[in-house]
Amino acid sequence: GDRCMFGLGCVGKMTSGHFGLEVVELIEIHLDASGGVPINYQIAERVIAECAKHHCTPEDFGMDATSASGLADILSQRWSNQFRRIQFGGYATERAVGHGDNRKSKEVYGNRVTELWFSMQKIVSAQCLRGLDDETAQELCVRQYEMRGEKHIVESKRDMKDRTNGTSPDRADCLAILVVIFRDLHGEDGTTGAMAHQVAVRDDWHFLQKKFDSIHHKKAYAA
Repeated sequence: GDRCMFGLGCVGKMTSGHFGLEVVELIEIHLDASGGVPINYQIAERVIAECAKHHCTPEDFGMDATSASGLADILSQRWSNQFRRIQFGGYATERAVGHGDNRKSKEVYGNRVTELWFSMQKIVSAQCLRGLDDETAQELCVRQYEMRGEKHIVESKRDMKDRTNGTSPDRADCLAILVVIFRDLHGEDGTTGAMAHQVAVRDDWHFLQKKFDSIHHKKAYAA
């Protein structure tokens, strides 16, 4: 029942001289469950068409492969097997937290999805993200987190949907995949110069959080 989202981003040098990610568009792929074409084939056809339209190579495309092995197989057969399969489930990785924090993600985050979500917070705080729309920003701020021991952990999607009458952070999850690709292309920080901006713009992230706290008053995802 969640929305199927296709995200398009551009990576390039910003006026400050460091690399940044611009969210060009987040597109909902509308599916026809009553038609004769299986859902996964509908998604695959749209993905291949959008990537061709925007000259996106398979190496620069990523998908949530947590429970979508069927879709991944179709894309491999019809397009390429060189795209990035990104897992939202399981443990946090050995990858550095980034933006001045060299600790391993598994030392800071309780699971993989928390690592992915906090990676988005990091890139916003470092002022390396452009084009963040209000709807996606709201999803980022609505999802709650807690500390378990010394590790951050975001609430499960099921718990979030129960708490928010069915709200699913589909746009934010799509953005998380764009951020993974950005970090793969340009390292843990996106740029060696990003850290200089982090403290200066931290208040911008807190302002963004407060902007949407009027909708959900409980502690929102922010750091």
